[in-house]
Amino acid sequence: MVEFPLYQTIGALLAKTFPQLPLEIWLRLLTVAASAGTVVLLGLMAGLLPALVFAVLPYSVYYGRSILPDPHMVFWALFSLWLLKKNRILFAGIAAALALLTKPMAIFLLLPALWLLWRRPKYFFLYWIICLLPLVAWRKWILQFPEGIPVSTWLLNGNGIRFKGAWFHWLFATRLGDIILGFWGLIPFGLGLAGNFFFWVAGPLLYLIVFATGNVQHDYYQILIIPAVAVCAGVGLRRMPWYVATISFVFMLAFSWFTIRSYYWINRPEIVEAGKAANAILRVRQK
Repeated sequence: MVEFPLYQTIGALLAKTFPQLPLEIWLRLLTVAASAGTVVLLGLMAGLLPALVFAVLPYSVYYGRSILPDPHMVFWALFSLWLLKKNRILFAGIAAALALLTKPMAIFLLLPALWLLWRRPKYFFLYWIICLLPLVAWRKWILQFPEGIPVSTWLLNGNGIRFKGAWFHWLFATRLGDIILGFWGLIPFGLGLAGNFFFWVAGPLLYLIVFATGNVQHDYYQILIIPAVAVCAGVGLRRMPWYVATISFVFMLAFSWFTIRSYYWINRPEIVEAGKAANAILRVRQK
């Protein structure tokens, strides 16, 4: 009883309708589709280079095919912002509602909607009513089952790490600098911050501050900030001489991959063998 299981439900329906592929493959394919959609949206909203960075960053590639709702949250939130720019207020509100239902943290990606609609009060209230009401209804529903709601307040600042040296080290040095941008990506990222901060960066930065403990303890929490990182890095690459941009881009991918490659390793192969045995037992019992 946490997020509304939209992504999981669609995956289950696909697996039931087309049993030729197992559920985990359908869930991964849905995530791939959401990630590909995000690439397209970034290309439409920020240009080719930001979309390319998002598409090839080893961190983005790894989590762009994972069984998690987060990539879907990112897609629906960006889709909502793109629809707002096209003045499709109703559909933008629906997309935002899907983003928030998928994961309420999407609110940090939707903050630019405040700026986009600030001078249009009628549409401002319409948009936020449409996107927030389903989330409120869902949260009210799950309150009927308190035993199924996990404790989550510790994700905010449960260990008191916010703004301490360890917080800066883990999020901005290890995660952003090393794992995501491979050190060399910090150069174009820094150059691209100017002019993109308030639309792309302010919300993700606020997210890192609010969910301080959650972001430090879980590296998949940074899925939300990757569009902002990709936009800044892509814009920065455009501002650099081509040969410097090429070197930074290649080294960024190489050093990031050096760390991310270990995410694919199966360090406990006996777990896989246990899973195969469990599948065999379950099939026998089903027969």
